Amino acid sequence: MWFGTSFYDEVPEGLVLERFTRRARAVQAEGHEKCIVQPAQVEIFSVHMVVKGLPTLPLSPETLRFNHYYSTGAKRRHNHALHNEVEDSGDARFLSALRARLAQNA
Repeated sequence: MWFGTSFYDEVPEGLVLERFTRRARAVQAEGHEKCIVQPAQVEIFSVHMVVKGLPTLPLSPETLRFNHYYSTGAKRRHNHALHNEVEDSGDARFLSALRARLAQNA
């Protein structure tokens, strides 16, 4: 999933999961799915597809997702419309556990 700037001009204080909650409408572009593989089951693969091996099993974003954040430097200031189409606070469920873990490691 591509998350945008959430309309911030500068990166705000706080956790990325908490601050950047606006994403692109399309959950994933066709052909850009990520693969997690068992090496013994795959002969040839790339990050986006198994070329030779057992068939893949697609997972929904509710099961597993990789967030990408488009929010660095000049790109942030000039592309507020990009990847900010939908509010998605689905990762909020991880915030309390994340804060607790960060506090343990502080």
